[in-house]
Amino acid sequence: SVTAAVAQAMSGRRLLIVLDNCEHVLDAAADLIETILARTSTVKVIATSREGLRVGGEHLWPVPSLDVRGGTDSVAVELFVERARAVNPAFGLHTDADTAAVTEICTRLDGIALAIELAAARMVSMKPQDVRDRLGDRFRLLSGSRRGLERHQTLRHAVGWSYDLLGGDERTVLQRCSVFAGGFALAAAAHLNDNLDEYAVLDVLDSLVRKSLVTTDPAGGHARYGLLETIRQFAEDQLAATATIEAVRDRHARYYAAQVVAHWDIWDGPGYRDAAEWVEAELANLRTAFRWAADRADLVTATAIAAHTTTMTLSLQVSGPIGWAEEILPAATTAAVAQLPRLYTAAGMGGFVGRPEAGAEYSRTALRLADNPRYDPFHPSFARHWAGTAEFFVDGNIDRYVTLYTGLAEQAGLGQVLGLAFLLNLLPVAGRAEEARAVAPQALTVARAHANPVWIAAALIGVGRAFSGTDSARALDAVRQALLLCQEQRIPLWETRAAQEVASLETLHGDPDKGLDLFDAAITSSHLANNHTDLATSLAGLAVYFDRAGQPETAATLYGTASGYPVTARVLNVAATVEHLRTTLGQSRFDQCVAAGAAMEVGDAVAYARHQIRLARARL
Repeated sequence: SVTAAVAQAMSGRRLLIVLDNCEHVLDAAADLIETILARTSTVKVIATSREGLRVGGEHLWPVPSLDVRGGTDSVAVELFVERARAVNPAFGLHTDADTAAVTEICTRLDGIALAIELAAARMVSMKPQDVRDRLGDRFRLLSGSRRGLERHQTLRHAVGWSYDLLGGDERTVLQRCSVFAGGFALAAAAHLNDNLDEYAVLDVLDSLVRKSLVTTDPAGGHARYGLLETIRQFAEDQLAATATIEAVRDRHARYYAAQVVAHWDIWDGPGYRDAAEWVEAELANLRTAFRWAADRADLVTATAIAAHTTTMTLSLQVSGPIGWAEEILPAATTAAVAQLPRLYTAAGMGGFVGRPEAGAEYSRTALRLADNPRYDPFHPSFARHWAGTAEFFVDGNIDRYVTLYTGLAEQAGLGQVLGLAFLLNLLPVAGRAEEARAVAPQALTVARAHANPVWIAAALIGVGRAFSGTDSARALDAVRQALLLCQEQRIPLWETRAAQEVASLETLHGDPDKGLDLFDAAITSSHLANNHTDLATSLAGLAVYFDRAGQPETAATLYGTASGYPVTARVLNVAATVEHLRTTLGQSRFDQCVAAGAAMEVGDAVAYARHQIRLARARL
């Protein structure tokens, strides 16, 4: 045979054979290579293909997309600029807008060299911003007339070349997986491909990974799959052509609705970390599923996603889903969706993002609906906790807040856990720190027995607040434990709160430099998360520090940046600080400084606080 003759001719010779683009002739290429290698030990072969040949002695060397992480210094941007100058010698990254647009183009094109070349070719008549704004229809945009093989003339041809080589099941699975956003797990893919069992789906995904059409992320305890955006858009186009895309998207949305409810059921307990990691990984899918269900008026599905995603992601310092809940409240109310109280509870968290009055009204409605047997509320203690929090965001009434948690502490189960943990936090600012110290051991015991690290962290922070005035070592130890727990268990919201408490104690009784660094971290975290309430408490806590550091005007200005938020009432020593500042500065100057701080936009207030922190650290 020709194969045998070629192998015989090469026997005994020292050769490197390169076989390019083997994907459409895999079996023939594999047979040829195996025959050659069986006849000689002095010949080596490099084969390029979109999947391995699976012959003995084969070592795979994946060729990744071009690196885009280095921004303007990345290989991807370098290629874009080089190819753009080839068609337009005057091209350059002359402005920040040009630089940002080219970097975004390369990122959104997944670092695919051909796509970047075709985008750069558009620079003969377009600006980078023009190309960036049209990448939503990249297959029409990124076409060219360069000489060469047809499959390399347009992005669609390049992707279509690989797609056309797929088998029937491979095409179906790839098409259906195009509805995922931000990756997916095997179980989710199997759910959308119910014509195959899970092992069959696994085999298809394995094949698609080998063909470089599906990516896999080995990080974490389980494999997570994904599609480059260019591949995803192509596969979605193919799915749309089958007229099944609506059914697949419905199935996707309902799957994630069921999953988010299931994970909420394990969130409040020892399964918190698993639930938090799941909702964090699947947030893009939850957003996509919510949007689809809401636009289709599938209110049961949209409500389940919005209500439970909101309550779980808040501890992750993710506030966007609050808006989902508020968006569909009117329609869900009209439809009397069974989980309506849960949706109102979620919307009641709007105080975190600067809508306290609306949040309080939503929370009141949630409590009213909870008593109606036709509806399904959250746990009564959980709902009352959030309702009380929403009211506090409006008026900062500590005494009423204490009364709420005193009542919860007298209950069993979750009510007692919440009641004791938050009494520890509130009693010290109500002038009742001795009572807080008395219940501290019980609060920690019941929180640890309940095993949700969120409430354990809350209790530890409460211990720190209770003992801050009498036993600084014990207080620091407690809040440091809380900070470490939040870091280990992925609780960014309470990590920020713990950092603030550690910062306050460190600046007074420990390492002031470390304390200021933690204040900076807490302020930055809340600002990035659009968390107005915790940002305000951090700014108020920083004001307490600057007052004690002998910088009353800075302290009064910082207090002013937070004074519009009643939640500052929960900051230890803030009331005494305000009175001291009035005395030190005089009422007129105090009012001027407070007004200057209150007039700052949020971003300006954050910049001011961080600047003052830098100056204070330089003085230490």
